[in-house]
Amino acid sequence: MKIRIAEYCGFCYGVKRAVDMAYKLAEANEASGTLGPLIHNPQLIEDLNTKGVPCRESLDEFQAGETVVFRSHGVGPDVYEAAHAKNLTILDATCPNVKAAQKKGQALAEAGYLPVIIGEKNHPEVKSIVQWAGKHAIVIECIKDIGNVPLADKYGVLIQTTFELAKFEEILAALQKERSGEYKIEKTICLATSQRQKAALKLADEVDAFVVIGGRNSANTRHLYELVAEHCKRAYHIETASELNEEMFKNCQNIGITAGASTPDRIIKEAIRVMENMESFESMLEQSLEDAHVYPGKIVKATVIQIGKDEVYVDFGYMKEGAIAFSQWSNEAPEILAQTIKIGDEVEAKVIPGTSKDDFIRLSKIKAEQDAAWNYVADLAEGEKRRHPLIRKPP
Repeated sequence: MKIRIAEYCGFCYGVKRAVDMAYKLAEANEASGTLGPLIHNPQLIEDLNTKGVPCRESLDEFQAGETVVFRSHGVGPDVYEAAHAKNLTILDATCPNVKAAQKKGQALAEAGYLPVIIGEKNHPEVKSIVQWAGKHAIVIECIKDIGNVPLADKYGVLIQTTFELAKFEEILAALQKERSGEYKIEKTICLATSQRQKAALKLADEVDAFVVIGGRNSANTRHLYELVAEHCKRAYHIETASELNEEMFKNCQNIGITAGASTPDRIIKEAIRVMENMESFESMLEQSLEDAHVYPGKIVKATVIQIGKDEVYVDFGYMKEGAIAFSQWSNEAPEILAQTIKIGDEVEAKVIPGTSKDDFIRLSKIKAEQDAAWNYVADLAEGEKRRHPLIRKPP
């Protein structure tokens, strides 16, 4: 039996960031808690609880002076005000992609558009976006919900960051057909989500059985399972390795594995140990999760997600995010760069050598631009050579 891991699986940048923040808070041993589950993974939530960062459902459960961690799914502006009024210290673990969607929803409303969020009505992320987008915002989860969308001159459409892209496009096409008017569409789906879905679909066509690992209350994990189940008859959604049994894989030669953005590596590894007791598999897993698809010299397209003190953090659909030092971004002074670079900017960058133990993949915008320039010169030279065949390349 051969086990194959989807190219993109496990923690995304937003989840990893939130989890790291919560565990650092636990190490500080301060009175604290998360407002609602930090991420949609019951095992991790329980572990945080044992380490002194419990999950609380209301600000009423916090005492003045305590630290409240806002979950990766985000909260509305009223919650920030209430936390400040109660004299709580806020540790904001909202995913940068969700934060961007909140701001876009608010901007659409202020510009006179009717905000329409395509996503799951009861998902905490969607609820937070609605709160930022204002009282007229409306959520549609499926085509039949379009009838609830009021008539308007201008529609501003956003997407839940973990929603299925194909389903979004289907709903959007139906909405535009049923409701005419001016449209401004913000494709706020997370790049990592899109990459994870595409990788799972590709692998699903090549295996006999497929295991999707992640919390059952996780939207992105559930969407992964639904996508995979359409292409692989023997698809299973599990939370932990304890749910696996030999009967699932009877007569199977190739098994596919993926995991939702809220699934810790240790849970993935535990599931694999149950499925395949091979000493060599551990190293294969590490390679698949870290370095198999990113190598020095590769050119990637990335989106700016955070600007640090001396480097820019980007998302390029890989398990680890990228870091571009200011010195590798351009020759301009750092104080100028910090003012000109914006979250959401798109950039091409080149993977440069670094250690696999780094928290981020090291990238260079300058080197990518240099490669592009040399390729351009090479194309010009080749064209000139075809026009003048007697011209020889200098030694």
